[in-house]
Amino acid sequence: MKKILFLGMSVLLLTATGCATKTFVLQQTDPINKKIGDLDSRLSALEYKIDHLPAPSLSPTDKDALQKALDGAQKAQDSANAAADSAKKAEDAANTAQTAAQKGNKILELEQKK
Repeated sequence: MKKILFLGMSVLLLTATGCATKTFVLQQTDPINKKIGDLDSRLSALEYKIDHLPAPSLSPTDKDALQKALDGAQKAQDSANAAADSAKKAEDAANTAQTAAQKGNKILELEQKK
């Protein structure tokens, strides 16, 4: 009896809820599609404007200043590389000195034990 009642309630619920009709779906999605179309056309217009912007032109003074800045940046980079090389050499020398000091200490300890 419970099974029949459960099946009857299930059928009743399924038929009472109904399905969305094609017209209802179109009514719900048309505003969204229109908005997407509007945004797409605005995007296309903006892309066209961006593609057709005039190329910036530099005056000779601006070009000279830009070249000087680039040359200065290159010199700074070269100086930084030279400083890094010097730091590496100094670190190597410090490691060599430390190794020599350790050897000196071992020799001193051996001499004291004699």
